[in-house]
Amino acid sequence: MKHTIAFSLGVALLGATLGTAHAQRAPIERSDRRAQRQQAMQNMTPEQRAQFAQNQRQQRLNAATPEQRARMEAQRANRQNNGTGTGTQNGATGAGTTGTRNGGTRNGSQSNDTATMTDAQRETAMRALMTSVGITDKAQQDPIVTFVFAQVKAREPVLKIAREVATSLQDGKSTPDQIKVKWTSYQSALDTDKTRFEKELATLDAKIGWSKDARLQSFLSFVGVLNPDVALIGGSQAIFTDPKKVLPVSTTPPQNAANSPRKN
Repeated sequence: MKHTIAFSLGVALLGATLGTAHAQRAPIERSDRRAQRQQAMQNMTPEQRAQFAQNQRQQRLNAATPEQRARMEAQRANRQNNGTGTGTQNGATGAGTTGTRNGGTRNGSQSNDTATMTDAQRETAMRALMTSVGITDKAQQDPIVTFVFAQVKAREPVLKIAREVATSLQDGKSTPDQIKVKWTSYQSALDTDKTRFEKELATLDAKIGWSKDARLQSFLSFVGVLNPDVALIGGSQAIFTDPKKVLPVSTTPPQNAANSPRKN
C-alpha cells in the first residue's frame, strides 16, 4: 500500500512537472507545486490519502530529535483531545484544532476513521509527558502505563451504570424513584470499585514507591490518578500546558470518583 501510494503520487507529480517544463521551459512556482500535490491527493482514495498523511507524519518524526519528537506527539494528541471536526489537509479529511496548511483548511491530521486516539497513541503521549517532567526511568514508566490502562478497563462496569443514570436524567421519562434506584446502584458499584482501586494503588506503590517520591506523587496527582479533584482546576491539560507555548497534554483517561483513594 505504501509503495502504491508513493508511486501514484510520484507519477502524478512527475507528469505534471514534465508537462509544465516541456511547455514553458521555466521553473515551477511554489504555488504550482502545491496545486500539483493537491491534484495528486484528490486522485487518491480516502484510504490512500489517510495512509499518505500517516507516512508523511512518520517521516517528520523520524527526522526529528527526541525532544522534537516528544513535542510533536504531544501536539498531535492535543489536537485529538481538543475536539473533532471535518476539514482537509492536502485534500484529506481530519479532526482537531482549526488552522491552515498547504493552501487548504486543516482540522487536525487524523482522518475521521481514527479521530479517537488509539491505545498506542495514548501511550506515546503519556510517556512523552512523563519524560517532560523528568520521569525517564522505564522501570517507573512501564508500571504507570500498565496501571492507567488497567484502570480504564476495570472501570467499565461503573461507567456503564453511570451512563444509565445519565440516560435516565436526559430521557424525560424516568420518575424520581427510578432515577434514585439507578443512582443508588451507581453509588454501590462505586464503593466496590474504590476498594479494588486502593488495593491496586498499593501494588503500584510497592513497585515504584510513588508515596515516597515527590516527583511521582505530584505527577500522579496532576494526571488524576491520586487526585481526581484536579479536574476542578482544569485537569492535567490546564496544569501542564504553558499558555505561551504548545506543550504536553492530558493523558488522563476518562475519570470518575473511583480513582480517588478512600477518605476516612
